[in-house]
Amino acid sequence: MNIWDGFENFIKKTYGFSLSSGQIDKFKTYLAELMIWNGKINLTGITDPEEILYRHFGDSLAYLLLPPNKFGIPMGLRQDIADIGTGAGFPGIPLKIIYPEIKLYLIESTKKKCMFLEHMRRTLKLENTEILAERTEGVGQNKTYRENFDIVLCRAVSNLNTNLELALPLLKISGVCIFWKTNKSELRESYEVADLLGGVYLNTVEYKLPENNSRVLLIFKKVSPAPDKYPRRVGIPQKRPLKI
Repeated sequence: MNIWDGFENFIKKTYGFSLSSGQIDKFKTYLAELMIWNGKINLTGITDPEEILYRHFGDSLAYLLLPPNKFGIPMGLRQDIADIGTGAGFPGIPLKIIYPEIKLYLIESTKKKCMFLEHMRRTLKLENTEILAERTEGVGQNKTYRENFDIVLCRAVSNLNTNLELALPLLKISGVCIFWKTNKSELRESYEVADLLGGVYLNTVEYKLPENNSRVLLIFKKVSPAPDKYPRRVGIPQKRPLKI
């Protein structure tokens, strides 16, 4: 079995989704370009192609465990979705390959990574995809984007309360934010911070990657506007995560 057959079987078995030949072709192109660019700029510390398939592509596609309207997630055909701190495009680009109808905003402050994202947008012909070369704090205080998104995704490694401060101000009322985490240990300290920012905890979805690598999706919903002062200025949410 080649690595692509194994990957296709994993997605089918774990997420109940059958990848089309066209989607597989896009993932093949994405992997090939990622490997080339990673030799020039630091996009990911994972360099083995098969590991990238599962630990980046496969992990990003855990979103497939969230069918339309489950857990209150408004997954329509034309949702506005922001991926904050996307890096090399995870989880946003894999999800765009699956759901081409969504309007996707990839938020990334590192210019070299944005060059790669622009390259992938052209190469994969990702329509209705914008790359915002900015810090998420600035995007969250920009009236064009604040409270503009149906769904905010975040797979970047950071404190959960930091994630909430960056994500919730971007959401419309009733929108949801989804965080990729290794476990739910941070949840206990997040409920009051979510409330401060106009959000509530909805649910946790557990899943496993190969080699019994356990992961979770933590889901929060926006129920009221976030105070105007959040997110705080650039760097502060990371240096001083909110605590209540």
